Amino acid sequence: YLGFITISLVLLLTADTVFGRTPTERTFEYEPKVVTLRGTLLTRTYPGPPNYESVINGDRPERVWLIRLPYPISMEADKDPNSFNQKETGIREVQVILTDLKDEAALKKHRRENVTFTGVLFHANTIHHPLTLLMDVQNYRLEKPNGSDR
Repeated sequence: YLGFITISLVLLLTADTVFGRTPTERTFEYEPKVVTLRGTLLTRTYPGPPNYESVINGDRPERVWLIRLPYPISMEADKDPNSFNQKETGIREVQVILTDLKDEAALKKHRRENVTFTGVLFHANTIHHPLTLLMDVQNYRLEKPNGSDR
């Protein structure tokens, strides 16, 4: 009986891997659905105008806020075939859009810390979106080192 359970578990895990999903991968919906993601807050610099190719060769640096997730997520495609919001799998980083400059200033000292963001997700659709998935942040919460809220 124990052998049957072990074999069944291995088959389930293998099936998830073969079909492009890890056992812990969760699927989310795009806007207007409000979702919550928790992960590590990071910034990264990408080349901006005029060519969006190389900061070293003169393109203006564009700093992007992002959250690195502890697990991959998937996105369901929108029903509208003309939508930018397409099916995606295995996403580990999400660009976060902070519309309030006070939020950006407050978060600067919390890079590399855990944070929980709540907002709506949308697919990249301009050259200013270097990551595939973005979140328009409505609210955020900093986490204490032991995982509880601040």
